[in-house]
Amino acid sequence: MRRKFVLHLECIPCFLNQALRTSRFAVGSERIHEAVLRKVMQRLLEVEWGSSPRASIGMFIAAKAEALLRGQKYVIPHHVKMVAHDAVSYTHL
Repeated sequence: MRRKFVLHLECIPCFLNQALRTSRFAVGSERIHEAVLRKVMQRLLEVEWGSSPRASIGMFIAAKAEALLRGQKYVIPHHVKMVAHDAVSYTHL
């Protein structure tokens, strides 16, 4: 049986702020900052409403880990794409 969680609208600006702050910390390119934010927004739109805020936080953490495992010091949109499905779906087990 899949459990449903509520994704609060108030959480979305916080997720975007965290993504922007993380990308700014990692790299100085505004182009990359914008690309990361666009990818995060796209993924948030794809998240099934009812996913928990933990799913999105987990997605950010997993994207950071993906970057680290690939030897990169910053997250790019590809890292978010690689982990988004698993990060969101595990909360529904």
